[in-house]
Parts: sequence; structure tokens; C-alpha cells
Amino acid sequence: MRSIDNLTVSLTANAEQVIRVIDECGSQIALMVDGSGKLKRVVTDGDIRRAIIKGATLKDKIQPYIDSDFIYVEDGTSQASVLAMMKKHNIHQIPVLHNEKPIGIHVLDDLITDSKPEVEVVIMAGGLGTRLRPLTEECPKPMLKLGGQPILEIIINSLVKEGIPRIHLSVNYLKEVIIDYFGDGSQFGVEIEYLVEEQPLGTAGALTLIDKPEKPILVMNGDVLTRVDYGRLIESHLNSKAHCTVCVRKHVVEVSFGVVEMEGDAISGIIEKPTFEHFVNAGIYVLSPKIVNGLESGKRIDMPEVLSNVMARKQKVHGFPVYEYWLDIGRHGQLAQADKDYTDPTFFKGHNDSI
Repeated sequence: MRSIDNLTVSLTANAEQVIRVIDECGSQIALMVDGSGKLKRVVTDGDIRRAIIKGATLKDKIQPYIDSDFIYVEDGTSQASVLAMMKKHNIHQIPVLHNEKPIGIHVLDDLITDSKPEVEVVIMAGGLGTRLRPLTEECPKPMLKLGGQPILEIIINSLVKEGIPRIHLSVNYLKEVIIDYFGDGSQFGVEIEYLVEEQPLGTAGALTLIDKPEKPILVMNGDVLTRVDYGRLIESHLNSKAHCTVCVRKHVVEVSFGVVEMEGDAISGIIEKPTFEHFVNAGIYVLSPKIVNGLESGKRIDMPEVLSNVMARKQKVHGFPVYEYWLDIGRHGQLAQADKDYTDPTFFKGHNDSI
């Protein structure tokens, strides 16, 4: 049983404060207690992401979005019983209570020895980078540097820190630059296999170059700077039992004019300078091997078409909200912003608070 030191937060805590506790405590959970110390809510990373889908921001109080029902055990419950409850409810943490107050927490990793779920990883690094010319005329976009380090190296380092042993790099445009820099990957602490597109295969076609994958496939674009937690992403995908998982990011559009609503030729309403919120594709996916094995080999296809086909077959596509830092580097302004952000000493601390 682990200590609950630094695990508790008040019922008035906002999402950002709860995320900080979840990240720093190492138990992947936060305990919300009332003024007398009694446990009233249990919050996980998944709860935070579901709250974001419902419209919460990181500055909002999280209590209204969290179910008041939670699983717990009384002090003295046997480990066998705890494990049985974890299996029954598909959870990894269970708080231990005495007189309704938390005194400890059981964590699945402490009770059993189990390896992390294995995944295949594919980074799409073969694009032309047209919008970043002339910088990409002799340098592939994923090799453009932030703080003196190629974007692709930053991505690979973040995956290595997650314990990923092998990465597939899909390459086409100026592929020699990438292959010469990374080689077999040993210098970077990872095994690298290249998926060479003789002809551009789109943002998903290169997946057919993997030899019959049997594990979930984590796919990401080679021009995304992010601090997303890949471990939580994989766990969320497996728990959702979805065929595909798409990382999504809340995007806010501010209209600087009054929006006029029309019914025929009559004006039915005017909304002055409204703000619209949408979830956008963050360019990071997890696909089941069945989906990848069903793609036609050597045929050009983009990821949106793959996802549309999956949904047309009534198969589940799961959305995973990214509240961590995320920036798509597609234009000169975004490249400059990414360089500024990455070289900021606080880049690896805290969370982006734009959600």
C-alpha cells in the first residue's frame, strides 16, 4: 500500500491543479477530500480528458465533472481481494479508507509484475514540407531544427523515454538526409527501421510496408511538437476497445465580426464577435493491427480516409483529448513559435493552459 502524501486535493481544485497532482505523485490518481478529510471524489487522467470533451477548461473546478461514485476498499482488505476488484472494474488504483478517510492506495503495478503494453511506432517523415520552403528545399521538414536539434530527434527522444525499443520511420522526400543522420538508431538508444516510400503513399499508405503487425500501432506525424503522455494514450486506446484512437485538440476560433443568422431573406439573429470551439485532429493515432492489415498494399491513402472507412463500417473510433503542450509545425510562423517554446527553460514543466 502506498502513502497518500501529496495525493489529496480539495473539492474546489481546478483541472490544472489536479493534473499536477496526478503527474507528480506517481500513482496516476488524485483524491478529492472535503474539509474533514473524507474522500469525496477519485480523479484519474482519463477523467480529466473526458471532462475536456464535455467542455471543461484547465481553469475550471473539476468536481462537477467527476462521478461521486468510486471504488475503494476498507483498511485490512486482502491483496487477493484488491486484485479481484481491479480486474472486475478494469482499474489500476484503489484507495484504502478508514472511517471514510483515505489512509493509503493500492496500485496494480505494486501487486503484480507486468510489462507495459507493446506497440509498433511509426513516424511519418516523408512529406515535402511545401509550406516551409525555401527551408525545406534541401532539408526535409522533420529535420528542421528547434534549439539546434532536429524536430524528428526531439520526437524520437520523447518516445525513447517512454521505453519504446523500436521505431519505424516512413521516408520519401530527401530520405538520405534522415537515414544518414539516424542510421540504425543505436546512437539514440532505439532500433530504427525505415519504411521507404518509392512513391508518396499519403499519411497512412506507408503502414502497409510493416510486415503483418500484431500489436497496436502508434502513428504520428513527424512535424508535431508535443508533451503528450504516450503511455496514457496507449492505455486509453486499449481500455476503450476501439479500432482506432485519434488524439484531438481543442481549437478556438474568434470571429472579429458580428455573425448574422438568416432564415431565407430574413435576419433571425446577430451574434456579436462570437467564439467557436472545435476539436481538431492532432496528427497522433493508435490503430489496431486489424485495421492496418486491411489496407491495400502500395496504395496511396491518407489517414482521414482510413478513419472514415472505419466509421462507415460502424467500428469504434475513440477520441483522446490532448491537454498537454501541442503544436503542429506546418508554416514559418509555427516553426518560429516552436523554436521559441522549445528553447524556453520551462518547456518541460507544467501544461499548456489554452484548453
